[in-house]
Amino acid sequence: RQSEVEFIMKLFISVGTTNFDSLLRKLDSDDYQAALSPIISEILLQPGTGLRQFQRLRIPLRIVTTDYFERLDECDVVLCHCGAGTVLDAISKKKGIVAVVNHYLKDNHQTELFDAMISDRMCLGFRNIEEMKPDILKDLLLRAQKQPFKPVTKKVNLFNLFME
Repeated sequence: RQSEVEFIMKLFISVGTTNFDSLLRKLDSDDYQAALSPIISEILLQPGTGLRQFQRLRIPLRIVTTDYFERLDECDVVLCHCGAGTVLDAISKKKGIVAVVNHYLKDNHQTELFDAMISDRMCLGFRNIEEMKPDILKDLLLRAQKQPFKPVTKKVNLFNLFME
């Protein structure tokens, strides 16, 4: 009998060097754990300055505080804030990306980068945390794993993107 789940993945979650506790709290809820635990074998988490303790997590978790770039090699898909450093690191490692814009930061640079990445089909994701629902996230993670990386066919000038 064929399993309903096609892929079991290791997931890297990064919120960068800041705080995105609203994302981590959502992932720690019963609804998200029920949706994600059948497809994820392990989570590697770069928590930034935020949440490190979880109440409902059913998936084995490793906190990443050093060797972040090397730890990306161990994972299949990256779920992250839409920070330029994290996104570019995931692209350089040819990982599937599901990005979530962190609107809690001072400026709106993540939205601009997200829009550019989506239009160039370099990631999947959510323009805001409120759009993220358990079954939709599960679907995007599976899609990102199946087709993880779209090679950049045009030069992306991040400096100009942020200076406009």
